[in-house]
Amino acid sequence: MHAGLGHFWRSARESVSEDFPFAPHGVEIFGSNMNYVDVGQGDPVVFLHGNPTSSYLWRNIIPYLDPHVRCIAPDLISFGKSDKPALESRRPIAQFPKDLSFAGEPVDVTWMIKKYNAWLCTAQHPKLLLHARPGVLIRPQEVAWCQAHLPVLETVDLGEGLHYLQEDHPHEIGTAIASWYRRLL
Repeated sequence: MHAGLGHFWRSARESVSEDFPFAPHGVEIFGSNMNYVDVGQGDPVVFLHGNPTSSYLWRNIIPYLDPHVRCIAPDLISFGKSDKPALESRRPIAQFPKDLSFAGEPVDVTWMIKKYNAWLCTAQHPKLLLHARPGVLIRPQEVAWCQAHLPVLETVDLGEGLHYLQEDHPHEIGTAIASWYRRLL
């Protein structure tokens, strides 16, 4: 995608910032404070982190979007600057690995995934898929499947990467999302 810009992107990756320049916000959720970033104006775009990360993962990507949209990046409860509830109230986090679909189990989760997959295969709204090689969660074969089956899909190959692409390619991700969003308007 960025042919001829290799030197620029290498320099951009070298300038990844460790700073987190966002003012803290908080909201009480079921008795725990959830910290979140809230910058920009306009259509809301929510940046969700995975387990075990936080909104910090999005720190170098949000600046590409906040001139165009309202960026909201929560620290889910138990992560980042959000409250860490008592151990007995962390059941949802302990349950999470047990709810991942594997070999058709658990049945209810597998059913929801199949229903969502069927909907995505017919949904006519624009979609953006950012991926890297060799990838961990989205490998080349999954990208090829998505390209063949998901309508109105744009894919962006970020280059080499495994799992935390926001750390490896923040500038490419920020640029790709901002450009995609502007084309939607």
